[in-house]
Amino acid sequence: MTPTLLLLSLAAIAATPDAHRIPLEVAVKLHLLLSPEGAEMIAPQSFAVALPLEGSAYFVSTQVNDQHDLPKLAYRVLDAEGATLQTLVPSESWSSFEGVNAVAFRDMTGDGQPDITAIASWTTGIGPEGVVPFHSAVVFAFEPETGRFREAPELLLGVSPMYTSSIDRVQAYIEAKREERAESDG
Repeated sequence: MTPTLLLLSLAAIAATPDAHRIPLEVAVKLHLLLSPEGAEMIAPQSFAVALPLEGSAYFVSTQVNDQHDLPKLAYRVLDAEGATLQTLVPSESWSSFEGVNAVAFRDMTGDGQPDITAIASWTTGIGPEGVVPFHSAVVFAFEPETGRFREAPELLLGVSPMYTSSIDRVQAYIEAKREERAESDG
């Protein structure tokens, strides 16, 4: 992304009345910190957050091109100064990352702690439908004992594409599965 486009994009986001949006001056700072690593900040899906053990932090969606120049996705949890606390890379990824559609910080595991849920678009590049983007959801569960997030694929086992179109649908799927397990256990 060119600096001009980045600034226009960040200015539009900074003007959005959302308490979780990263302020423009901080977004520019974070962009400059990530650029030497080859990471491009996806500003519309990057947020200022309050984490249980870290306090104020930033959740930054980033795109990095791999050795074949294909775009790949990585989420980063940064402290208030912009230092990387944790890099989260979805274990399921396809040939080409297209974009981040949604990010939420909600309790998905039922433990009362905020987890990270994200929906991204991908293409496979294979076959007649290979250029048609599809959605994939990922949940990173917060683990209080370590203060870190871990990918929780067990929450999304068997999920159909119908449930990956929105965070609310992902949450509904997870809650329905939790209720099914509770009924079968009880």
